Amino acid sequence: RFTVFLTITSLIAAIFVLINIMSYYRAAYDEVGTTLVASVVAQVRSDVSKFFVPKFNIRSVFQFAINTKQINTQDVWTLAPGGALSIGMGQYADVMGPLFYSDKDFLAAYQANDNRQVLKYAGEIPDEWFTEHRHYVNASYQERLRCWVTRESNDNPRDCTMKSPSIKSYDPFAQGWYEAADVLDGKCAAEACDNSKTFAWEGPGFQSALAEGDTDKPVFNMMFKLDWPVGTVGGATGTKHWSNFKVKFLIDQLQNVVDAVVVGKNGDLAIANQDGQILAAQSLSDGSIQELVDGEKAFKK
Repeated sequence: RFTVFLTITSLIAAIFVLINIMSYYRAAYDEVGTTLVASVVAQVRSDVSKFFVPKFNIRSVFQFAINTKQINTQDVWTLAPGGALSIGMGQYADVMGPLFYSDKDFLAAYQANDNRQVLKYAGEIPDEWFTEHRHYVNASYQERLRCWVTRESNDNPRDCTMKSPSIKSYDPFAQGWYEAADVLDGKCAAEACDNSKTFAWEGPGFQSALAEGDTDKPVFNMMFKLDWPVGTVGGATGTKHWSNFKVKFLIDQLQNVVDAVVVGKNGDLAIANQDGQILAAQSLSDGSIQELVDGEKAFKK
C-alpha cells in the first residue's frame, strides 16, 4: 500500500509539475507572440508613415511657396489663354517639378483658384511631365494649355514644349474634390495643423477611364485648402482669396510594405483606411488589391 501511495503521490506531483511547465510555456508563448505582433505592427506603422509623409508635406511646400511668393498671387490670378508658357505656369512648375521627380508615386496635382482658374502638374503619362493651365470661360468652355517635357531629358520644367490648346467642358467648382477641400482649414501652419481639419481623402480607388496613363493601379486623392495673404491678389486690399488642391498618388507601393513582412503561414496582415477598405493585404484572398477593394471580396469592418 505504501508503494502504491508513493506511486500515486509521485504521479500527482508529476502532473502538477507538468501543469506548471505548461503554464509557464503558455505564458512564454503568449509573451513571445505579443512581442512579435507588436514588432510587426511597429514595423508596418513606420513603413506606412514613410510612405505618407511626403504626401502630407506637399501642403507645407505649397504654403511656403505662397507665403514667400515663389508662386506669385498676381501672376496666378491673371492667367490668360494663349500660346506661350505664362509666368504663373512657370512658377507652378518650379514648385511641383522637384516633388514629382523625388516621389514617383505622385500622379497629378491640381490647384483651383477661387476665380475658377486651374493649374495642373502631372506625371500620369509614362514618358513625360506636363504643366497645364485650364482657363475657365464658362461651364461649357474651358481652354486647356499644356507644356510638357520628356522624363528622360530631365529638362527644367520651364524648358517645355507647348501643345495646341484644347477645349473641354469643365467647372472646377462642380467637382467633388473642390467641394471637399473648400470646407477645410486653409490658414493653419503645418506644425499646428489638425489633420482631420486640414486634409480630406478619397480612396482607395482607380483612375477613371478619362484619366491619362494607367487606370488599373489603385490611387488615393488627397485634398487641402490654402488661403492666400490678404490683399495680394489683384491689389484688392482686405479681400480674402484661396486655392483648393487635389493631389493624386499611387498606393500600390503599400503592397510592397505588406509583402516585406513575414507573418507566418497562419498570419494575415492588412492595411485599411478609416472606412475599413483594404489598401494592401497579405494572405487575404489572392492578395489582389482590386478584388479586395472592388466587388464581392470588398473588405467589411
